[in-house]
Amino acid sequence: MNSKQTRKLLRNFEQLWKRSCVPVFDHLPGFNASEWQNDASIMYLSVADDLPDLKEAPASLRVSHVASANMIALYKVLSNQKIEQTEAERLVTEVIDLEISRVPGFIKRLSSWFMFSAIGQRFTKYFAEKSASMSDDQYRMEYRSLGRGSFGLNITNCAVCTLAKKQGVQEFIPTICKIDEMLSKEFGWGLRRTQTIAKGSKHCDFVFVAGGETDIEK
Repeated sequence: MNSKQTRKLLRNFEQLWKRSCVPVFDHLPGFNASEWQNDASIMYLSVADDLPDLKEAPASLRVSHVASANMIALYKVLSNQKIEQTEAERLVTEVIDLEISRVPGFIKRLSSWFMFSAIGQRFTKYFAEKSASMSDDQYRMEYRSLGRGSFGLNITNCAVCTLAKKQGVQEFIPTICKIDEMLSKEFGWGLRRTQTIAKGSKHCDFVFVAGGETDIEK
């Protein structure tokens, strides 16, 4: 991650802080928006330093991964403020849910259309094939064609898990995985998933069905 990319991500994170974190955190004891934002920005820079370059990854993975970095930074800030783990997880999830709800409908529809389009499928398949030779901080995956309007991805190496472990918040990984359910429902990905690396499986078994019902492991 170069300095220009890091600065852009930090600007986006600071916008997220003002737009969604302040309203969600405002009721917390001792909350001071400016002081906490300073701590959060420093924390986010630490997380961003460990972010792999995902410029060649499918858009859905890039969106999910940057959101994961945001979640990790916020979780660590809340943990430093002595917020209990379950409550910290709930608050971070509420922030991300609020952010997703603000994405304009036409952007959601356009991104979903591209994801399932012929060119989007070719791009995803190409990345999956290329990922076999990528480093451990990247995603590695296997692409499965399942007919028109659907496809599968078996994630055999999870960049989010690697990032969370580097940041010392392994316990937070299952909460991060929930963002896939939120994104699927809002963007119409029709995600079906029965297992994840985060919960001890050897791979995550993603299946996407355009406009389908979202159904992930509990």
